Amino acid sequence: MAEPTPPKAPQGATVGAARAASGQREALLKIARDPATRAGILDMVARDPGADEEIHLALLRNTSTPAQAREHLARVGGAAVLEALAAEEAGLRDHPAVALAVLENPAADEAVRAAAQALPEGGGEEIAPPARAAVGILDRSRLLEIARDPGADPANLNVVGREAGADAEILTALLRHPRTPDALLVYIALVGTPPILNEILAKPERLRNHPAIAQAMLENGEADDALRVKIRAVLTESPEEAAKRPLPLYQFIKGLSAGQRLALAMKGSKEARMLLIKDPNEMVALEVIYSPRITETEILAIAQMRDVHEQVLRAIASNKQHRANKPIVWALLNNPKTPAGVSVGLGLGNLSEKELEALAKNRNIPSALQRAARSALERKRRRTGGHGR
Repeated sequence: MAEPTPPKAPQGATVGAARAASGQREALLKIARDPATRAGILDMVARDPGADEEIHLALLRNTSTPAQAREHLARVGGAAVLEALAAEEAGLRDHPAVALAVLENPAADEAVRAAAQALPEGGGEEIAPPARAAVGILDRSRLLEIARDPGADPANLNVVGREAGADAEILTALLRHPRTPDALLVYIALVGTPPILNEILAKPERLRNHPAIAQAMLENGEADDALRVKIRAVLTESPEEAAKRPLPLYQFIKGLSAGQRLALAMKGSKEARMLLIKDPNEMVALEVIYSPRITETEILAIAQMRDVHEQVLRAIASNKQHRANKPIVWALLNNPKTPAGVSVGLGLGNLSEKELEALAKNRNIPSALQRAARSALERKRRRTGGHGR
C-alpha cells in the first residue's frame, strides 16, 4: 500500500512568505553593496535580523559602512566575517573598538584573536597601553582599572563606558576622569542612577560649561523633582546662563549620537519618546516601543500616527497586551500606514457589524483590508441573520 501523501500547506501562505523573505533579503543585499548608501542606513542593515553572512561580508567591503556597524559585525559575526575583519589591519589599527569586539566574539579562533591583538608596525596611531589591557577583557576589575587610569585614552574610556552597563563604581570613575569625552558624560547623565546624577552635580562648573549634560540629567527618568530643582539651581548660578540656556528638546535630541538616542528612548521622558518615535533611525523608534516606561496611552497615540516607521506599527500589533486593547487595535486598523497583512490578522471577527461597515467604507486604508472587512461583515450577518450588533 502506498504511503499517504502528507497534507500540503496552503500555497498562498508558503509561496507568499517565501517571496517576501527573498525580496527583503535581496533588498538588504543591494543596499549593503551600494557605496552611495548613507552610513546610518548601512548601520541599520548590519543590525537587521534578516541580514545573513553574505550581507555582512558585503557591508565589510563597502567603504561607506561606518565604524559602529563594523563593530557590531565584529561582535556578532560568524567565522567568515571575523576572518575578513582580521585581514583589515588598518581597520583594526584605526578603530580599537572593532578589535575589542572581535576578541569578545566567542566564534573568533586563535588566528583571528592573534590578528586582533597584534599592533601593526609603523604608521598609524597605535593602541594605547590601557586599550591593550582592555582588549578581549570582560573582567570588571580591568574595566575599573582603565576608568581610573589618568593616562587612559578617551577612545578607550568610551569603550569602558559602553561595557560598564549600570555599574555605579565604574561610571563614577569615568565621571571623575579628567579625559572622559563630553559625549560619554551626556550618555552617563541620560542613564545614570540618582547617586550618579548627584556625582555629576558635584562639579557645577561642568554643567554650566556643558548645558547638554545638564539637559540629559533633566531627561533622565531617574531624576526626581528635588534633583531637578538642584540641577536648575546650578545652571541659574551662572551670570552667563542666558547665553547657555539648554536647547529645546528637539534640538538637544538632534545633537545626540544614535547610541545616546537609543538610551534616551529607553529611559527618557514621555516628551522625549514622542519625538524619538519619529527618529529616522528605525532602531531608535523601536526602542521607544520597548521602553519599560511607556504607557498604553502613549502606545495608542503612536498607533494613530501616520508618520512613523512601518516596523513600529508591526511591533505594536505583535504585542499580546496591545492586541487585547480595543482602542489600540482600532487605531491600527484605521491607520493607512499599517501593512494590510498586519491589519487583517488583528481579529476582524471580533468587531461589531458597525465597526466592520466603517472599515469597509474607509478609503484611506489598504483595499485588501477593506475587502477583508466586507467578507467578515457578510459572514457575521449570515450567522446572525442580519441582526448582529
